Amino acid sequence: MVCARGEKANIPFKYIKLVMDLENVRKYPWGVASFDLLCESIAKTRDKLKEKTTSYVLDGFSYALQIWAMEAVPKIGKLCGKKLNKGFMNSPRCVNWMGAAKISYGDFNRLENIFTSEDDIYPYISWSGNYVVVENVAFRRADEVEDDRIKVLMRMIHTKHDFSDHIWEFEETPEFSWGLHDKQGEDDKQGEDDEVAENDEEAPNNDEEDGSDEDFRTP
Repeated sequence: MVCARGEKANIPFKYIKLVMDLENVRKYPWGVASFDLLCESIAKTRDKLKEKTTSYVLDGFSYALQIWAMEAVPKIGKLCGKKLNKGFMNSPRCVNWMGAAKISYGDFNRLENIFTSEDDIYPYISWSGNYVVVENVAFRRADEVEDDRIKVLMRMIHTKHDFSDHIWEFEETPEFSWGLHDKQGEDDKQGEDDEVAENDEEAPNNDEEDGSDEDFRTP
């Protein structure tokens, strides 16, 4: 988020300003911000996948997505790493996994052919593995809203509803921000700068009238 991938990549000004004060750096919720960036990146990349692209890049804390996949689909977990403690609870999930050697795309593709009806696949992960989600006020977000559709979907999953003939509704991804990683203020500032630049270009040259031969420069 702060370290650019290349010398031409832009780092948001708010982060440049933030790192000037180490105390603010320590207090800033980097985990939440990076997770927001990940969610925003997934939403944008999801639409690009319709263009049949061969590769894509996710920004933010992508390891969180990997941990989710490893726990939601145990066979992926066994392929990518090793779970240290099966009874592990109430701590960050990422510290309970030990990485494995590099794996190929072919290994992942073969997983599709070895799944059976008896394999465990959790539509959403929980500490106990039986769809019990631990709700804690510490994880509640200020802009969080409850979605009744999610509750209905969770109830259908819990009752082992047959989704084979289910018709899924589809909505285009709206333009929105996930919270802390908000570029709206920066975009507004950029828009104001562009407007000022346009006005400066349209302003008549009065150098001859005021007798000044200095080059006019915008601030």
